[in-house]
Amino acid sequence: AAYRVRITMVAPRMRRSEVPTDAKRTQSVLADEEYIARDVEIPVSTAQQFEYDVPKAATADGGLDLVFEKGAGAAGTVVSEVWLLKK
Repeated sequence: AAYRVRITMVAPRMRRSEVPTDAKRTQSVLADEEYIARDVEIPVSTAQQFEYDVPKAATADGGLDLVFEKGAGAAGTVVSEVWLLKK
């Protein structure tokens, strides 16, 4: 079957002394070691949903490993929800 993944992400508001005001927090998403999103800018304080197609090869073995990789300006990864949706 073909799938999409819906991910809700939001970064907490940081004090100005902790993060430069012009810093953009980003992260990437991998499905079974294949990038499905690179350097996604994470919204601050207001959650936003993002959807990405999952490569068929990523679910061929009956499972799916998602990895969230922090990007520039990020102290860590931020994920609130993950939904696996059948297309």
